[in-house]
Amino acid sequence: MDKRGLSAIIVTVILVALVLVATAVVWGVINNILKSSSEDISSGFGQLFLDLEIKKVTVEDNGDLSVQVGRGTGNSETEVSGVVFLISDGKNSDKIEKESSLGVLETKTFTITQDELGDVAFVKEVSIAPVAGGKTGSIVDTFELEWIMVVFDNGESGEGWSNIEITFNDGSNIHGIWGNSPNQVSKTFDLSSIPHSQMKIEATYYAIDSWDTGEEASLYVDGIKKWSKVRPNAYSCSGWTEYTSGPAPWGGVRCKDDFNIAPFSHTADSVEISFRTTINQLEGDESWGFDNLAIYVK
Repeated sequence: MDKRGLSAIIVTVILVALVLVATAVVWGVINNILKSSSEDISSGFGQLFLDLEIKKVTVEDNGDLSVQVGRGTGNSETEVSGVVFLISDGKNSDKIEKESSLGVLETKTFTITQDELGDVAFVKEVSIAPVAGGKTGSIVDTFELEWIMVVFDNGESGEGWSNIEITFNDGSNIHGIWGNSPNQVSKTFDLSSIPHSQMKIEATYYAIDSWDTGEEASLYVDGIKKWSKVRPNAYSCSGWTEYTSGPAPWGGVRCKDDFNIAPFSHTADSVEISFRTTINQLEGDESWGFDNLAIYVK
């Protein structure tokens, strides 16, 4: 065989080898892409593969958070075993996982208690991520609350109030009860970390026993009266709600009012809340208290 024939064979062998090497490299890249995509789909990763959405977020009267989550039709073969909630106040955040199946086109409401919120001072933003195949996917939806609950006080502690008395009444602890002394109880709340322009307030006021006609219950915000209500007489809860469980030293009626203060302008770094009364007798004759204070800002 002459040298020219031998050279042609060598060149052919080298070309075949190069083609095989190139094919192996290309297949390796393609295989990794396919493997990655398969893992994404099987584990529910990614907004494109698994569509969960937050349908509703509610801060309940007891301070718990209710989040309604719905599932669409995307990646219907993937079994969702839970939802991870990322709760943020704009500065701190907590991650809470709730184990629960969620089928295609199914909607469920998840409850996150105050104790689970941990370092979060208030709820400003809620995000969700699916759990599938033992793995947590990326965030698929975020809900920002229009009104942020910055204070919820259900009477479990008198800390910070000008009078710390607590009494079991109407099925739970409340602030009070008092007679005509003290006739106002106040507390100042720090809002310096929460820029806002508006505020609204909810609370429950208790007016117990022989309140005389015209004696007034009221709530002041930064020294300005924002809510007030009178009892019609010592024997009636007309215009109020009568309840039956709790102290009534005089043996009279037990009245309460769950009230709301409509939104008003507020930009200060703090707010002073003062509950007041104009009753003029001791606790054994007539008394008052309050509970379930909720302050919202936006």
